Amino acid sequence: MKYHFNMDFAFRGKVNNGDVILDDPDGYKKHIRNLEGKIIQIIARKYKTIRSINQNKYYWGVVIRIAGDYHGYTPDEMHNAFKWKFLRKGGDLPTVKKTSDLNTIEFERYLELIRVYELSDFQVVIPLPNEVDI
Repeated sequence: MKYHFNMDFAFRGKVNNGDVILDDPDGYKKHIRNLEGKIIQIIARKYKTIRSINQNKYYWGVVIRIAGDYHGYTPDEMHNAFKWKFLRKGGDLPTVKKTSDLNTIEFERYLELIRVYELSDFQVVIPLPNEVDI
């Protein structure tokens, strides 16, 4: 039995006068050498900063824990409730955005909506990231 592993690697850079200037050109060359003779696909898209590791730790360890404890929800239930409340996309069949698709600014707006909602509707204080050890 053969196993197929899709090994994607992303390299960041900048376009300058139509040329790609990579942040790690040596790492790129090393990776490309490993693909010698293979058919490859190259995708270029605008770089998006996803939420940071610290934002994720704060979200699950502080925001979700405090709100979940207050409302009696498991972490996953609380996460889903907040996504439904604040990240809903309309249409005939509404759905929600994934928090992992939010960039750092969008994720901080989402966190602020949660903090304000919990304080104004339930008097639950969720400390800011700089007010807790994560």
